[in-house]
Amino acid sequence: HVWLAAEGERYNVFQDLQTYELADIVSFSMNMWDVAPMEDFQISHKFLEWEAADRFGRPMYWQDGGNFNGNQRYPVNYNFNASELAAGTYGTLKRNTAWASVDADAMAIYVMGNASAGDLAVPMPDTPNFEYAVVPDSDGYGAVHTLQIRGRSSGSNVHREGTFQIKPCKRNGCWPPPPAPPPPPPDNFFSLWSAESTWANLTGHAANPLNVLKEIPLGRRRFAYTVKEQQNWNSSVPSHYDNVWIPSWKK
Repeated sequence: HVWLAAEGERYNVFQDLQTYELADIVSFSMNMWDVAPMEDFQISHKFLEWEAADRFGRPMYWQDGGNFNGNQRYPVNYNFNASELAAGTYGTLKRNTAWASVDADAMAIYVMGNASAGDLAVPMPDTPNFEYAVVPDSDGYGAVHTLQIRGRSSGSNVHREGTFQIKPCKRNGCWPPPPAPPPPPPDNFFSLWSAESTWANLTGHAANPLNVLKEIPLGRRRFAYTVKEQQNWNSSVPSHYDNVWIPSWKK
């Protein structure tokens, strides 16, 4: 398809096909001629099926930059948390619900294939070329994928070209699922309050809600979390007036 686009305008293109006749794009090339300095374009595709992350936070659909950037690219409006890597998993990918860069669109929100007006998450104006944002459908089946194309910061016009592949992971995920929590102890077993083993590794645990965590940016919207302020007791077991965290696997 070839379009002549006007600055500051948003267009919606319809194909004369029924839903059952359509198939999601798996590979496409994008060419933009005469992109002026500081000029931005956002190209949106509606995908009938797209799951950014599963219930474990594992990436499920992602954009491979092909000949432009061969690395896996997560949506800019999602954050990858690498803090779980040390726990034997691969991290989590979660949507940034506070994403501020949006564009009003007449077809931003989809429910059961029906579009309505709303705010569509788009890449920030200063993000690199061919970054993308993804807005999942309200019913969880598809998504709107918006690609960013930018001109140079100064100088002459430029031709932007990129080839991309949309790659879904297998149904069991790109990564192994996180390890299951320890099984609950039997009903006739109880940990001793006075035993040091009952409280081992709990005061410094990142899941302890009584601790304060520190966010460490790793670049490319990747973050790790460490314990900044740890809960402390006067001894290795809690005593009078000490706050305690008892996780679900303790009894």
